Formats: sequence, structure tokens, C-alpha cells
Amino acid sequence: MSTITIEGVETQEVHDLLKGMNADHAQGYLYAKPLAYDDYLQYLNSQYNLKMLDSPF
Repeated sequence: MSTITIEGVETQEVHDLLKGMNADHAQGYLYAKPLAYDDYLQYLNSQYNLKMLDSPF
């Protein structure tokens, strides 16, 4: 079974319009602003209590 994800949702009006188009998921600035890398890692850790490993990259 495939799913439909709408990208680039920036306003409530667009959200409301797309809601009637049977999309399964949506993402965009309306739901979450872009995060810097360190902020993203902090968010992941706060949500999932992850242990970060040293990376050779």
C-alpha cells in the first residue's frame, strides 16, 4: 500500500486545502521550522533518548 506525503505546507490555508485531497502525511514550515544540525540532534535526543556515537565522517 502506498502513501502520499505533501511537502512544502507553509500556511493553514494550504493545509486545509490539501486535507481534502486524501494525503496521508504533510510536512513543511507550518508544522516545524528547519533546524540546525546540533538543534536537530538535541531534538532527537529529547524525543527518543538516543545515545550518540562518535562518527568517523
